[in-house]
Amino acid sequence: MPDKRVTQQDIADRAGLNRATVSLAIRNHPSIALKTRQRVQELAEALGYRPDPMLSALAAYRNSRQAPEFRGVIAWLARTTLQFQWRRIEHFMRYLEGAKRQADRLGYKIQIVDLDDQGIRWERAASILRAQGIAGILLCPQPRPDTKLETFPWREFSAVKFGYSVTHPQLQMVAPAQFRAAQTAVMELKARGYQRIGFVGKRSHDERTGHNYFGGFLSALTFDRWQELVPPCWLDTDDPQELIGWFEREKPDALMVSMEYHYRVLHDHGYRAPRDFGVVCPATGDSGLSISGVADADERIGETAVDMLVSMMHRGERDTPPSPQRLLVEGRWVEGTTLRPAPAGVLTGRG
Repeated sequence: MPDKRVTQQDIADRAGLNRATVSLAIRNHPSIALKTRQRVQELAEALGYRPDPMLSALAAYRNSRQAPEFRGVIAWLARTTLQFQWRRIEHFMRYLEGAKRQADRLGYKIQIVDLDDQGIRWERAASILRAQGIAGILLCPQPRPDTKLETFPWREFSAVKFGYSVTHPQLQMVAPAQFRAAQTAVMELKARGYQRIGFVGKRSHDERTGHNYFGGFLSALTFDRWQELVPPCWLDTDDPQELIGWFEREKPDALMVSMEYHYRVLHDHGYRAPRDFGVVCPATGDSGLSISGVADADERIGETAVDMLVSMMHRGERDTPPSPQRLLVEGRWVEGTTLRPAPAGVLTGRG
């Protein structure tokens, strides 16, 4: 006969606690004192306790059949600056919309905690979250690339970040599949016969997106020994003449723009796609120019982040993970009006 499975009641009897306290301690719930959590977790490991997967599956099934009850609040932790108005960035607002919808389905509400809105610092934000009993954080993209937030007490919270702007510490992350989107955009250009394909982007934007757009562009352009390599146009100022001068000097017949704004600059100077050149954007959106490219699944990204965060909270996973997960959500191709049609029978870069 196999050995009897160690139960939470066995741990409770050995520790001199009730089973409910043991259950919360195993899940690292902040309502239980840290020393008690550590003692229970060490005892559970020593006794060889393992959760019963059948009981976990049954509990999950029962929860899915019931109308969600209110379970708590999740913080949307953001920072507004004069140069970084995140509420004006459509991608981020759609992240938030998707996150709110999924949180509501699971019985949670999302509360925006904006450091500059409320005139608070990161340390003060942590105190606010503690006081309100908030254990889960969705970390909005930050104003600067390579942001370091190592002084924040992450050990007290479950957290999921959006994108690559926060580099330290390494947290669980959800982001659009930007590298794949850039590859798809370039393969579409090549399938339609464009030869001199140029890249236009801002260095700061490329850094805050993990260099995925330029990396995907290069990989798609060079893996089959593509001959017509055009020097990239890195725009470090808002002077439109930088882009116009590069375009007239290099004479590309197609562009991948990492931001739709760059095509608008050329459009405002009388250049038109696809009449004068082809244009794709790996994060096309609502500019009104109907740019061909890949549209990020922004709301799905928000929903996915909530799913990941709530699972972490249920498992009691706090602190920075030893091996962070990066969950990438693919977008969809939008044909737009800025490319000539692909020849009949020619395979494009999608798929």
